[in-house]
Amino acid sequence: MNPRIKITRPLLEKALLDLERRHPFALERVGFFSCRSTSGPNGPILFAHDYHPVPDGLYLEDECCGARIGEIPIQAAMQRTLDSNSAQLWIHTHGRNWSTFPSPLDAREGPNVVRSLANLNQGLPHGWAVVSEREISGQIHLSKELVELSRMSVVGWPMSIGRRSLDDRGVDLESRHGRQGFLGRDAPWIIENARIGIVGLGGGGSHINQQLAHIGFKHVVYADFDHVTLSNLNRLVGATAKDVRDARLKSEIASRVFLSIQPDAHLDVVPARWEDKVDALGECDIIFGCVDSFAGRRDLEQFCRSRMIPLIDIGMKVRQNPDAVPQIYGQCAVSMPGSHCLRCLNVITDENLAEEAGDYGAGPQPRIRTHEPNVRAGRRKRGGHLQPDRRDLQLLRAAERAVTQPWVPIPMEAPAMSRSTANQSSGFPCVRGDNGERVLWLHPYKAAIATTRSFAPTEAVRQFVVSATTGAQAA
Repeated sequence: MNPRIKITRPLLEKALLDLERRHPFALERVGFFSCRSTSGPNGPILFAHDYHPVPDGLYLEDECCGARIGEIPIQAAMQRTLDSNSAQLWIHTHGRNWSTFPSPLDAREGPNVVRSLANLNQGLPHGWAVVSEREISGQIHLSKELVELSRMSVVGWPMSIGRRSLDDRGVDLESRHGRQGFLGRDAPWIIENARIGIVGLGGGGSHINQQLAHIGFKHVVYADFDHVTLSNLNRLVGATAKDVRDARLKSEIASRVFLSIQPDAHLDVVPARWEDKVDALGECDIIFGCVDSFAGRRDLEQFCRSRMIPLIDIGMKVRQNPDAVPQIYGQCAVSMPGSHCLRCLNVITDENLAEEAGDYGAGPQPRIRTHEPNVRAGRRKRGGHLQPDRRDLQLLRAAERAVTQPWVPIPMEAPAMSRSTANQSSGFPCVRGDNGERVLWLHPYKAAIATTRSFAPTEAVRQFVVSATTGAQAA
């Protein structure tokens, strides 16, 4: 069991500024962190969300120790536990840049405070600790035992992932990290021990994956359940035509690229949506968000902030106008817990969420959105994007009925078309087979290709595509 605590840089600075203040007679000051907690694969994680100083008048004079407090501050901590169901961490400091190694008095008195708090609620991980800017040493109460607490992640500028400083030998210029010595003395350890999450392994995520391997990171969690398709080959690092034919998972391709650069890396390649990998992602120090939708960004950011994980969001959009050169938009934004969020940075707005919700009615939104001129009459526009017309909707509804009501007429001629004729069709949706690939193509939506391996509007449509491409469906 290896518990740790996460705290934002502003909150830690607030606590240290209070603990460093002079007292009329006490040599040290003490205070309390209020923490919520969650269980992780390696032990509980505490999230400090508030600091409570002890007023000057509640210290007791005692020449035998640096600071002594009476029962009132302990009772106040108990009341906070009752009111908010939050764990209390009793803390003091030996100096923000000094060692956090506990004194014999710390090791004797700290557990007494914790036992008093645990008497009220045995289920909360109350504790005591000595803190500095980068380190923590103490104990927390778990299952009626005191467990060592020595890992602290500080979220903010600068970040710390809970490692004591390396010695003064510096960085070996002949090592892998020799050209990165400007990052600091501790950079090699931080890079090799930080855990990074990548949500989405498409065009953006695959590039990030490759660069993380080059820099020297060794612990990465992937969150992507999709397979590579032909349209991915123009931007997905490491993907090949054979991967497309084999319907290889994007996470498999990412791990192949990473391990070719960093053979001793530890990768979580289980293909899944990020919502199904919250335990693994919750252990990350930083997460890169490479998702296609604003709603997806919003949900991912909410998760990251609940776990005090910085989110680096990237995205790109191409808008083509027939009367002007294409316009390319992109952003790279950092959502830092305790600081600005994606709404503060105007990446997520009520307007773009509403516009996205209205586009196409349902389903994932394409990363690259284009305006296609000269499409057939009757196609409406909303928010500047194309909308399916009545014939497209008729097709989908009829396809859904096809598996429940036998021999329902389908308003199209595509099953009887040759491949070349179907590809040249400019007005009708078509169904075709290509090397065994089962595809539903709603022309001219080149980006709306749906396969039975990835996405289709309903299971009924998927079954219809199977039957149509194998000749089981009568025209």
